[in-house]
Amino acid sequence: MRANLFALLLGSVLATGAFAVPPSSSDPIDTYAWLEEVHGEKQLAWVKEQNAKSLAPLKADPRYQKNYDSILEVLDATDRIPMGSLRHGHVYTFWQDAKNPKGVWRRTVIADYQNPAPSWELLLDVDALAKAEKENWVFKGSECSPGQTRCLIRLSRGGGDAVVIREYDLKAKSLANDGFSLPEAKSDAAYLDDDTVLFATAKDGETTSGYARIVKQWRR
Repeated sequence: MRANLFALLLGSVLATGAFAVPPSSSDPIDTYAWLEEVHGEKQLAWVKEQNAKSLAPLKADPRYQKNYDSILEVLDATDRIPMGSLRHGHVYTFWQDAKNPKGVWRRTVIADYQNPAPSWELLLDVDALAKAEKENWVFKGSECSPGQTRCLIRLSRGGGDAVVIREYDLKAKSLANDGFSLPEAKSDAAYLDDDTVLFATAKDGETTSGYARIVKQWRR
């Protein structure tokens, strides 16, 4: 949520040229190729420096804080429509506000969703999980099995493309200790049935852009 807010504010600075990339020359050598090592200390330091250059003119504008606060107030509003997805008689939503900036994954039955104040069933509190595991978890989505017994949860450290995939037990309402799991990588996974998963992880072989290129079947 707050990353989206920063993106909204950053948009105006791009037009000012405060973060302009020098025009390309006739030299075929890409002088920015070194930035492709996205997790390198030198590269991250450069990004931090550019972010500071971009943020400075924004914060210098006397309207900055008022705009920031008003946008955040809208994003954190508790009376906004809880958009969700329908699954087997339930409405699942991922909700973020000032109380839960990392968000909560929750659900309610379709009939209750039509009420002004639905009674939400909490499935996963990402703020509490991040605190308990001392990780900067960002929720990247979920997919449940056909029988609605378990779900695959995607968690990213800090919001990057690489995710940790863990299985969630809908009956126990907790992350499963004996479930399907994949270590941090650019990965994806989907159920074929309640006990079979198709998955692809960059740890099994990656493309030049670092994404998975091999799909495997995994049975419980």
